[in-house]
Amino acid sequence: MIRPQRKKQKEREALLNDIQKGDKVITIGGAHGKVAGLDNEKNLVWIQFSDTVKIQFDKSAIASVEKINSAASTSTQQLETADKLKTGDAFKGFVFGSKKEVGGEIVFNTSHTGYQEILTDPSYAGQIVTMTYPLIGNYGTNAQDLESSKIWASGIIVKELSTMGFNFQSQQGLNSYLEQNDTIGFGSIDTRHIVRIIRTKGALRGYIAVGDYSVDELKEKVFSVPKMEGSEWVSVVSQKKVRSLTPKKKLFHVVAIDYGIKQNIERLLLERHCEITVVPFDMTAEEIFKLNPDGIFLSNGPGDPSVLRQSISTIQSLINPDKEHPVIPIFGICLGHQLLSLAFGAKTYKLKFGHHGSNHPVKHLVTGKVEITSQNHGFAVNPKSLPSSIKVTHVNLYDGTLEGIQHKTLPFFSVQFHPEGAPVLEDVTILFAGDSGDGIQLTGAQFGETSAILGNDLNTFPNYPAEIRAPAGTLASVSGFQVHFGSKLIFTPGDEADVLVVMNAAALKANLNKLKEGGIIIANTGGFDDKNLTLSKTPANPLENGSLSQYQVYQVDITKLTQTALEGLGLGTKEMHRSKNMFVLGLVYWLYNKTLDHSINNLNAKFKKNPTILEANLRALKAGYHYGETVEIFSTRYEVKPAKMKPGQYRHITGNQAASLALISASQISKLPLFFGSYPITPASDILHDLAKYKNFGVRTFQAEDEISAVCSAIGASYGGSLGVTSTSGPGMDLKSEAVGLAISMEIPLVVIDVQRGGPSTGLPTKTEQSDLLTAMFGRHGEAPAIVLAASSPSNCFTFVYEACRLSLEYMTPVICLLDGFIANGTEPWLYPNVSDLPNINVTFATPRNSNEEPFLPYKRNEKLVREWAIPGTKGLEHRIGGLEKADVTGEVSYDPDNHERMTFLRAEKIARLAQDIPELSISTGVERGDVLLLGWGGTFGNLKTATLELVEEGYKVGHAHLHYLNPFPRNLGHILSHFKKVIIPELNTGQLIRLIRDRYLVPAIGLNKVQGLPFKVKKLQPKDFASNQDVRWCPGCGDYSILKQVQTVLPELGVEKEKMVFVSGIGCSSRFPYYMNTYGMHTIHGRATAIATGLKISRPDLDVWVITGDGDSLSIGANHFVQILRRNVDVNILLFNNEIYGLTKGQYSPASQMGLVTKSTPFGSVDSPLNPLALSLGSDGTFIARTMDRDIPHLRSMITRAHSHRGTSLLEIYQNCVIFNDAVFEPFTEKATKAENDLFLEHGKPLLFGKTNNKGIKLDGLKPVCVDLKNEKESVNDLWIHDEHDLTKASLLTRFFELPNSELFLPRPFGVIYEKDKPTYDRNVNEQIETITKTRGKGNLDSILSGNETWTIV
Repeated sequence: MIRPQRKKQKEREALLNDIQKGDKVITIGGAHGKVAGLDNEKNLVWIQFSDTVKIQFDKSAIASVEKINSAASTSTQQLETADKLKTGDAFKGFVFGSKKEVGGEIVFNTSHTGYQEILTDPSYAGQIVTMTYPLIGNYGTNAQDLESSKIWASGIIVKELSTMGFNFQSQQGLNSYLEQNDTIGFGSIDTRHIVRIIRTKGALRGYIAVGDYSVDELKEKVFSVPKMEGSEWVSVVSQKKVRSLTPKKKLFHVVAIDYGIKQNIERLLLERHCEITVVPFDMTAEEIFKLNPDGIFLSNGPGDPSVLRQSISTIQSLINPDKEHPVIPIFGICLGHQLLSLAFGAKTYKLKFGHHGSNHPVKHLVTGKVEITSQNHGFAVNPKSLPSSIKVTHVNLYDGTLEGIQHKTLPFFSVQFHPEGAPVLEDVTILFAGDSGDGIQLTGAQFGETSAILGNDLNTFPNYPAEIRAPAGTLASVSGFQVHFGSKLIFTPGDEADVLVVMNAAALKANLNKLKEGGIIIANTGGFDDKNLTLSKTPANPLENGSLSQYQVYQVDITKLTQTALEGLGLGTKEMHRSKNMFVLGLVYWLYNKTLDHSINNLNAKFKKNPTILEANLRALKAGYHYGETVEIFSTRYEVKPAKMKPGQYRHITGNQAASLALISASQISKLPLFFGSYPITPASDILHDLAKYKNFGVRTFQAEDEISAVCSAIGASYGGSLGVTSTSGPGMDLKSEAVGLAISMEIPLVVIDVQRGGPSTGLPTKTEQSDLLTAMFGRHGEAPAIVLAASSPSNCFTFVYEACRLSLEYMTPVICLLDGFIANGTEPWLYPNVSDLPNINVTFATPRNSNEEPFLPYKRNEKLVREWAIPGTKGLEHRIGGLEKADVTGEVSYDPDNHERMTFLRAEKIARLAQDIPELSISTGVERGDVLLLGWGGTFGNLKTATLELVEEGYKVGHAHLHYLNPFPRNLGHILSHFKKVIIPELNTGQLIRLIRDRYLVPAIGLNKVQGLPFKVKKLQPKDFASNQDVRWCPGCGDYSILKQVQTVLPELGVEKEKMVFVSGIGCSSRFPYYMNTYGMHTIHGRATAIATGLKISRPDLDVWVITGDGDSLSIGANHFVQILRRNVDVNILLFNNEIYGLTKGQYSPASQMGLVTKSTPFGSVDSPLNPLALSLGSDGTFIARTMDRDIPHLRSMITRAHSHRGTSLLEIYQNCVIFNDAVFEPFTEKATKAENDLFLEHGKPLLFGKTNNKGIKLDGLKPVCVDLKNEKESVNDLWIHDEHDLTKASLLTRFFELPNSELFLPRPFGVIYEKDKPTYDRNVNEQIETITKTRGKGNLDSILSGNETWTIV
């Protein structure tokens, strides 16, 4: 965003009044533009910054107008400038950035984006880069997109320069970035002409000259530029020292030889758990072997590879190790690829004009797939020169050049391109949205199926409207289908979408909040006409009013383009519009490099009897694909590689489909006919629909007249010897409860599949919720226990519906299997089992008996308390069962109280014994023992697993266990619960499993609940989550901004829910802090923040309490409370902003101000001695005392983290600059030129060193600190004071390092943790005392204290 500059209000108003259309040049944020339009009624102004960039501003809000010049005054310095190519062609344009003349090899790059990465890529050393994309600089520059610490390209040539960066991450314009890095830019050039010259005549030398030169002078400069052939640049760009990078979790050790390595390569290796040792290009093979790597990486780099003879020799030693050294895998890219090839004995040659861009197609000869690659090289390997031991693996499809090699027997391989630079994504979430009649569900399902077939793992979330067909164009009619697919294992349908495809205004309005900031919107402009805007209650077209500026918006008239594609088929407008979804599908297939084959086959099968409709859909599908291919509105095309999944045969499946297949499988394995009685109810109806197709498996489906009929019919079928199953959802479960009780009483098999949805009553029929666990457990009158299972993913529905059938048949009892709408309708790839691998289902019917044998006893039980299953029609087993209580063994009707109790316990015990027949619970993800256990059930599995993986990756001791058996619980559940300090139970309800866990195991579990009809999101807290919506109102340049930013950055890393955080402040500038935090906060009264925080923490020990205070607030009126909280050691974090001044009251001296300070209240200088905050804290028996500063960001962050980790009162003093009333007071300690000599950074167990080269130190002469110069041979590091954070005496000395630098007694000012000790906290002591007394004296009785010791009665 544009940062306002400080101006007097009157001057700013005068500038704004001077804005007139056309005749003025306005300067904003360093960018220059002309006023292109005014609307005084709406107070709007449009400013044209370039030919293609025009932005609307609120006139009254333009706080950053720097100047307004007359039109005659140029906004950009135009210089007579020439670029003279070796061909003699000269180009005139304007110089931007630095004015430093430069020569180099002229290359062109075809990338649409990435100019900052290109400039900082060391491979471009010695080259001037011509960008073929016409507008460069439009998204600015930032610190995140660097590939190295400096610009290596000699210069950049562009057609049009955007002087202003419009991306939300932009920190600096390209012009000023080049100027800062002393690099020249050359603009207003016909870059197409330059490219044509290079493509025709080959690589050329060029020179960017500033000023007036003759033709001969320019020629001389051009010919002075060395040719790239024979040039050695690696020694210029390679680092000189070894450096190591360590990931949080180390799996491998990689040595990277730096010929010009890019930072992104290092980042990606770290993400893959590689410890990286980056070594200079001239390190010997013997030195590399001593590092004992698991692999060696040969990096990219600049120049001619053939001149690097020492590097080639080193690689030859690495690929031909002697007996003392093992064979180590080697992978090279770009220059590293060329060097490896040369080491094998191959030859390299100079390409005509090289490969430079992010869209080069390379065929992988092993797989046959084409990869879209990022490339930057001017040399190539001659494939004919390769030895027979090397095979070619990759070929460039542009010119047939060699792009990859691999040794046939040894682990050596390389590629010519940047595998880390290609537009390959690990995972993507796409949300398709439109009217319920737009075919959105089909589009999403087809895209998901194609992605699965092509090897991606995926998870989907269909989101249906509740109404069958609400009016088109309204919010109630919006249907959505979210697909999360990736090259990694996918467990959830994704939190926020990367891409939102919307068919109309209503779809955008309903789903915009589900799109990531900066995400892609593909909008059908045909759905944003006046009618659609009115129906969706959208007052203005969001595609035109600038409200979507934070997203990448691609406007496509899908409606019109579909109609055009279908012309001549004789279809009406309505029929043609039904094919819009196929156009969208084809376009998104193109965007993500997916083939049309699967969808074409599906369409042929679906519409083979209707050739016109088939042709319409095929045309629309192909039209969408070809539109993406031919219309250059998308700057990048993406690829998602196949996921590494368990080998086997997969299919695409929904949860309801999996349930259907499980029922059929159980029927086949048990050799029992399947009877399925059901009443249509959303979202369970699809099971009925699916089973109805399988009559050839002997499946009997019965669409009953109501829910009661459906379950009763299944009971009847079960009584007759079938596998009796019913399904339901929502209120249907309530209606079935009496019949389920009947089956429990009779003890016959029955499987109830409950696809849960939002309730109560009709509730949210199309939305997911874990609503029925307590209903499944207790939703019948009397003591009626049933087995309860829950599936956790679409494919897992097969496993547990099958298991429900097994347990029901083998234990002769009803089993309720809980699905939820999310997984029932969601899809994922399924590694389907072989029939031979399915578990056996042992079914035994009672056998016939003769009249002379003992009579059949229907309730005689085996060792598992299971009675025999005697089906009607079996001779000699005639008996009667029903809902009346049965006598034990005989089954006769019994009203005997003792018998009823016995039968009640027998039925319960039968279910309890099942725990011996089910698997023990295991930790699904994370640690076996630790701080937090995430305990889940049902469809929350994927979200919890993903969250746990991310938390473990960040170092947290978290485990995830998921319950599929809910009654009975796994026998070891209590054991697992005991291994964790805290148990968190996330549920899509108000807390149902948590009640069972608390009741059964007496564990104080914590609930995390959501009842919105939507699944959980795997959302990590970000710094922005802690930023409130309040405008920050500190003075520009105030150090408080830095502290606020770093606190907001650190908090997400602390693992504390933000709703558990409270910031308490007193009065002063710093005390505005709570308003700017999106947590709980209290802005209290002067000096009392620590007292209020004490009471808060004692009463709510579960909260994370922070005190924000200043030197005037806490060390003056609040000093008493400040001392008391330190003495008591309340578990609170205190951030003391010390600027040695009263700021809010306009600049009086504070207790921390230095003697002699002239302020409004001390015009002749202060005569007070300054208070030493750290000495006071230590004297108050503080348990954590530290100091940091606002200017040292890494140190500030680390100290905030350390302070929070301490249990007790942590006091962190922060030197904070007040730019208005006490500017530069800490300059000796914060500024680069002086801090090395004046700052002492403390590390536990390390000597006290300081100075620019750590050439000075502190030693103790008894208890007297003395500065020593280590250059003097009298003292060494071994003589120095070793810092011990737990030494109170030495900490006291450190707090007295308080003199100013110009003092004779000056010692460097300590920064870091000065003192820390363990001590029980006051809040813990208070609460433990209450617990102890309650245990010894019992819980208080209100009646007894009201009545007192004596009472009397008056009559």
